[in-house]
Amino acid sequence: MSTSEIEQQASIWLARLDAAQPSPELIEAIRAWRAADPRHDAEFSRLQAVWGRLDGLESLRLSAATQQTHSAVAPLQTSQERAAVSASKRDWSGRAIALAASVVLAIGVIMLAPWSDRAERHVTGIGAFERVVLADGSIVELNTNSEIRVALGDELRSVELVRGEAHFTVAPDSARPFVVSAGGAAVRAVGTQFNVHRLGDQDLEVLVTEGKVTLTPTGATAETPLITAGEGGSIVHGGEVAVRRVAAAEIKRELAWKDGMLVFAGEPLQEAILEMNRYNVRQLEIDDPDVASLKIGGYFNARNLDGFIAVLNSNFGIDAVVAGDRIQLRRSVRAK
Repeated sequence: MSTSEIEQQASIWLARLDAAQPSPELIEAIRAWRAADPRHDAEFSRLQAVWGRLDGLESLRLSAATQQTHSAVAPLQTSQERAAVSASKRDWSGRAIALAASVVLAIGVIMLAPWSDRAERHVTGIGAFERVVLADGSIVELNTNSEIRVALGDELRSVELVRGEAHFTVAPDSARPFVVSAGGAAVRAVGTQFNVHRLGDQDLEVLVTEGKVTLTPTGATAETPLITAGEGGSIVHGGEVAVRRVAAAEIKRELAWKDGMLVFAGEPLQEAILEMNRYNVRQLEIDDPDVASLKIGGYFNARNLDGFIAVLNSNFGIDAVVAGDRIQLRRSVRAK
């Protein structure tokens, strides 16, 4: 079994485990699969660490007595299990991310220092990720096809998100606010953690996982709402800031890219392939409108396009027709 196949099977096991109250048979099947090959156990443990401890995982710990070879069990998902991935996510409220005691500065029009040729620049290509430690100790994690420019001054730490998506872990420094500008808005913080996704010239999404930030449209003169841990803020077409609460399970899905993964919990196939296309030069296309609305659930390596296609074929009856760098998806003849 190849590495991608092991990853795919481990992902399906986790999805099945989290889709319903695990039965003794399911737990035993997963334990047997993990014990069948050290690579199985290693991959399952890796994904488990990525997604946190799910209910029932303690019972899956392998003891010395169970470190023996078992036959692998076919990881078939039922449509009911796939549909349940979103509806039955565990209650993470007891593990909600703590608010940091960061200082929130007054809100007004944010003017950034002019960018110069000496500004620090970081770029990622399609399917690439980068972790950057800035001179002040702040950490920037860049998603696929993203670009930032950084200017750390004596009074202001400025970052421009030219395109793409980035997660920021800001080193506290009350004397120097940390400002991320992206299109028609700016995110201002002191010491906090947040994610910024630039969707276009004026569209922006911010997700705060620790502390507090302000999200201010360019030219705004009125005070805008604070966005605190567990909340998201968005600006569409340069309009007003919309703030909403974000469930812990959704936060984990939204930030899965930091571990090179994508999580789908009942999204239409059309939306799922748009996400996969962000990370791959080869592009998926829907050649059959009947499959566009199929609901997709599971954990996927963002760059393992072949593994994603294999799941679509085996679990959803979708064939892929390759034409250069374009891959057309259509319902399999056998599934009709």
